[in-house]
Amino acid sequence: MFDTTENKAVELTPDSPKEDVVSWIKDTIDEVHIGPGIMKVAMDLPPVTRVPPEVLTKALEEILSEYYIKIPPEVKQSLLSGYVEELTFLAPGKEKHLRPRTVLINTAPEISTLLIKGEPPVDGLDGSIEVFFDFAMKPGRILPDGSIDFREINKFPQARAGECLVRVYEPTQGLDGTDVHGWKIAPEPGAPHPIEIGEGLSVTQGYDDETKRHYKDFFSEKPGIIVYDFKGKEPRASDIIKLSVQNHIVVKDVDFSTGNLSGAGNELRCAADVVVQGDIKGNFAVVIDGLLEVKGAVEGETVDVSGPIMASFVRSSIRSGKHIEIGAARNARVTAQTSILVKREVADCRLTAPEVRFLPSGARIMCGQAEIYARSITAEGLMVRNVLRIYLGEDLFTQLKEVDRQEEDLKRQADAYAASLKDSAAVMGQKLKIAVRTCPPERKQVLHAIKQLTAMILTGEMSVEKAKKRVELILARHCSEIKGLMKQLLRMVKLKELRDGCQEGLQEVISQKEAIIADILQMKVEIKGALSRSGQVIITCDRHEKRYTPSRTGGTELLELSIGYDLENGFVDNGLP
Repeated sequence: MFDTTENKAVELTPDSPKEDVVSWIKDTIDEVHIGPGIMKVAMDLPPVTRVPPEVLTKALEEILSEYYIKIPPEVKQSLLSGYVEELTFLAPGKEKHLRPRTVLINTAPEISTLLIKGEPPVDGLDGSIEVFFDFAMKPGRILPDGSIDFREINKFPQARAGECLVRVYEPTQGLDGTDVHGWKIAPEPGAPHPIEIGEGLSVTQGYDDETKRHYKDFFSEKPGIIVYDFKGKEPRASDIIKLSVQNHIVVKDVDFSTGNLSGAGNELRCAADVVVQGDIKGNFAVVIDGLLEVKGAVEGETVDVSGPIMASFVRSSIRSGKHIEIGAARNARVTAQTSILVKREVADCRLTAPEVRFLPSGARIMCGQAEIYARSITAEGLMVRNVLRIYLGEDLFTQLKEVDRQEEDLKRQADAYAASLKDSAAVMGQKLKIAVRTCPPERKQVLHAIKQLTAMILTGEMSVEKAKKRVELILARHCSEIKGLMKQLLRMVKLKELRDGCQEGLQEVISQKEAIIADILQMKVEIKGALSRSGQVIITCDRHEKRYTPSRTGGTELLELSIGYDLENGFVDNGLP
């Protein structure tokens, strides 16, 4: 219940002036502060039974003016009429963008309150991160038999070129508040997500209409390994604070502790250059889209690398899209797109590359039970202890046979189309003669044009495409009159097109054949070294074979040979410089 006597400086009567009423109301002010602003002001109002409505209304106008608030006409009218229910209206802030304040006036005897409420600021949102790659380490994949495949543990997540890895949302500035006087209360802006962006990433900016937030997307510039750090011990996406895509990683051994670098099944695949300080062990297939350097031994099932391979010791199958450099190899299959270099030993191996070189890192290179498929073999200090078989240019002769077959097929097809074209031309000539004899004079002009077109097609004066367009044009103008003739002419155009295609293909095959023959003429085998008593060198090239064996009585013998190949005469002794 409202008390009119306790703690009041002025005793109000129905005759009290407006100034006394204002003073009485202000004496009851109760303020609520939030930060730097006053967010709410509450004041008591005298009952309408003590103060006339018109006096109370004027007092309220004066008090609210101090807060830069004007009473709306409809609210003022209600106050003047002695309306005792709750009256609420909005008062604009001092700046247009600010949210309005709320004013509540209640003159009911049991309440009698004036309340002015501002709008608190809305603090900005902190920046956040959304992660699009799988960073979670896995315990391994459970196989159908209940065992665990430890290869798929996702230790080294990988990125494709142009792949979006994370989206980082920018912090927001928040929303201004309004105090009871209509002034702005600034919000606390959000803090950016703390992430350090390293190498291998590019950025684009965007805006999310749904969340109304700006963001940055980070893309991998090229394939590589995703390297990241967390703020805490638990690997949570929201705690990633460092991110980069690296194209060079170093691992100790490739085994079950390394796990899979991505891919599926028993394949270990990596989009970066990899340096293995130890060995590649176990039943792993290693597929790398970069350079591989193995300072220990390669024992995995398969090693397939798009770039160069450097390995100290190989005891499995390795393949490179460029060149391979090895110290020693046993029971291995070594294949390179360009060249292979051996420095210490090969035994029970197959080496396949356009160029194979032996260059000793010490006194000599030991060689036993080896097969080489190459176009060029050069060796220094090679000690042949067992059989060394060299298949010189085998791929070139396979290619040569294939282009010979293609050449014959194209010649045969071209001759067949040429014969059919000749027959079609004879039929066309007969049809034109009949048409000229039987057609009315007004059609002779178009028949003359068809005759000229036929001659130009046969002599090659007009291209096939242009001839097709000319035929379509004549048909559009004279379709019903010359349909039979044009059908025959179109058949000739098609045969001409097929014959020309065969001839173009034939020229391409001939060019390929010339290039293959040039490569064959560049083939060579140059070896300087020694041949043990049990050693042999057998060189096979197309249908020819050449053998080098030691004398029956001798021990280790000097081995020096330099040979090439001629398509007509077979092996050619080039001699040694």
